[in-house]
Amino acid sequence: MAKACATLAEFLVIAPEFKTVGPQSAGSVTVASQPAPGDTFTLADSSGLLPVVESFQAGVDFSIGVDEAATAANLAAAISLGALATSAAFGATLTIVSASTGTVSLLGMITSNPVALVLSGPTLTGGDAQVLFALGCACSQINLGCWGDKADCGHVYLTAYLLSSATGTGGGGTVSSKKIDKIAVTYAVATPSGADALLQSNKWGALYLQMRRSLFVAPIPGRRFFPVVC
Repeated sequence: MAKACATLAEFLVIAPEFKTVGPQSAGSVTVASQPAPGDTFTLADSSGLLPVVESFQAGVDFSIGVDEAATAANLAAAISLGALATSAAFGATLTIVSASTGTVSLLGMITSNPVALVLSGPTLTGGDAQVLFALGCACSQINLGCWGDKADCGHVYLTAYLLSSATGTGGGGTVSSKKIDKIAVTYAVATPSGADALLQSNKWGALYLQMRRSLFVAPIPGRRFFPVVC
């Protein structure tokens, strides 16, 4: 593993439950000229069409369908029927907001008539804001010189801890005992204090602590009793 913090993609491979953590994403399209009948505007990602919520500044709306395909069909019908092609609509903006949240709401925007419908960007954006913020905060707390090849592991675990603490997603602390019928088993669990006690409160923090304890911390040359702080 590289001596660096993890990327968003690497983080979500290890902790996929955080794909839906974060705000809705948004984007827009401008009606630049008269759309031709049958022109379509589609929101899609690798999993297929997804439902969206939208508002049109000129007052034209389309409805959310009973499923993803119906939603896309309603928007396509609004365009092909001329609902978005009146003279008042030219130059107006169609604002799209995903009904999903987090990274799964970062949809690609595709149109069959790029001249009539001008996209403001290739995708909806903003859904990954909370995860990216946590990734940055966690990375700033990882001393790459200390963590070395373990940096991306520690970064993933600390990021997941910060997100789970903030959102209640992916929690669950260390198991100290369990009971099956009349048999009870109690485990010896170290009781940390201070900030470490908070880390131990869920599985991601506990994994981060375990990884941090495995680091080799050498004294700073010339300061025999003052080791590097990791």
